[in-house]
Amino acid sequence: MKEDVQTSHIPVILLTAKDSTRDKEEGYAAGADSYLSKPFSAGLLISRIDNLLDNRRRLARLIGSQQTEEPGQEETDALRKLSKLDRNFLEKVNRVIEENMSLERMDIAFIADKMCMSHSTLYRKVKALMNISVNELVRDAKMRHAATLLESGEYTVTEVSDMTGFSSVPYFRQRFKEKYGMSPSEFMKKK
Repeated sequence: MKEDVQTSHIPVILLTAKDSTRDKEEGYAAGADSYLSKPFSAGLLISRIDNLLDNRRRLARLIGSQQTEEPGQEETDALRKLSKLDRNFLEKVNRVIEENMSLERMDIAFIADKMCMSHSTLYRKVKALMNISVNELVRDAKMRHAATLLESGEYTVTEVSDMTGFSSVPYFRQRFKEKYGMSPSEFMKKK
């Protein structure tokens, strides 16, 4: 389960009669997120489930709330807590988005096709790992890229709109203002 990209993000709790240190080490080495030995109380199991889910939500918020091109220390630490498979998955999704930044119709179906998975699996996985939808992930990546291009001072607002795959400049301006609280022109003057 932990070695399949479609299910690797799902927390696993081992409930077992095996209680030795070696058994626990083997369980964690196999990818378990928690290990409970029998007999155990229902309250302990519920607490452990709640803690695991809270940690996943916190991790998803940290990863999903990135605001700059370069990840901060908190985000880097959060990424380290993900399995290698999940980190590779996120890197691949981000690479697909970056390589196709100028496409107007880069949607979940397009990305799912590039990732060789169903759009429902892609949606569930991104939502579980990042706490945002695939469309939000694409929009945020496009906005961050637009901000970088505008900061460079080398491009006009119209050029940046085209380079980030927006169908119209007014729509680009609207989305940019929603994200950064100022128009692209104001953003360029401020930087």
